[in-house]
Amino acid sequence: MVVEGVSKEYRGASLATRLLTLGRDGRLPSVALRDVTLEVRRGEILGILGPHGSGKSTLLRCMAGLTRPTGGQVRVDGKAPSGLTTAVRGRIGWMPSGDAGFHGRLTGRENLLLYAELHRTTGAPDAAVTRVLREVALGTQPDRRYAQYTAGMRARLSLARALLGEPQLLIVDGLSTALEPIVRDTLHTLLTRLAHERGLAVVLSTMDLTEAQYICDRLLVLDEGRVVASGGYMDVESHAEVLFRRDSTVEIGAWA
Repeated sequence: MVVEGVSKEYRGASLATRLLTLGRDGRLPSVALRDVTLEVRRGEILGILGPHGSGKSTLLRCMAGLTRPTGGQVRVDGKAPSGLTTAVRGRIGWMPSGDAGFHGRLTGRENLLLYAELHRTTGAPDAAVTRVLREVALGTQPDRRYAQYTAGMRARLSLARALLGEPQLLIVDGLSTALEPIVRDTLHTLLTRLAHERGLAVVLSTMDLTEAQYICDRLLVLDEGRVVASGGYMDVESHAEVLFRRDSTVEIGAWA
């Protein structure tokens, strides 16, 4: 995937839309991204670092084709995600923050079957669901109701949903800070395996420097919608620490 000079403005957008990108100073932003350029390679994990309101989620939504940029372009196999067919968009896996979209009365397996049928996955839905459940190692839990799932099980099911279309690119909009350290470590292992063994390109949004150092091959730091640093951990650490100290809600290196 290539992101070239992407900008996103919210001038004229609804109040509800702008509230979703509320800046860390409490102001309603009019510009979420400013001329962002990056490339994601297969077999690596690219970390997107930045404090609240820096534009991380907006950037990921543009990359997933869920939000259309107002400037620049995003290309997957030479095409913009927002213009791809359903079959080709299956190459992009989207793991949002939280557990939106799952039905509490359905089992984990039933939830995945519903998404497999909606997105017309390659092959039989049952086979696709069995495959992704094996990849995230949910064991016997898929046949329990989703409402009974722990936070860790919900995170694994969300990852399984993102893998249904056999994507080449996996976009993860942050791992919940409410997860226990052992659960986060398991998810880190799963993401690393998907990137390094299966050759997926993985993009992970995070505000945790420890997580970034532990799991990411390359890092990009955003501030107020702009790229302020990129490269390896040592290249961006000082930039990220300065930004995070300005945001009192971020604890550098904290697991919770």
